[in-house]
Amino acid sequence: MTASMRPDMLERISSSVPLKHLGEPDDIAKSVAFIFDNDYFSARIIECDGGLRL
Repeated sequence: MTASMRPDMLERISSSVPLKHLGEPDDIAKSVAFIFDNDYFSARIIECDGGLRL
């Protein structure tokens, strides 16, 4: 999705994220793995947004 973006626009978007980078597929995969690996986890929302909603 970001491959066709201009570098300056990509930098502007990335700089607005508190962790200063956009999420990668591995970031989502780790969150999904946490849900599946944790039998005590129920009915919650995990926001993988680099801290945008803090």
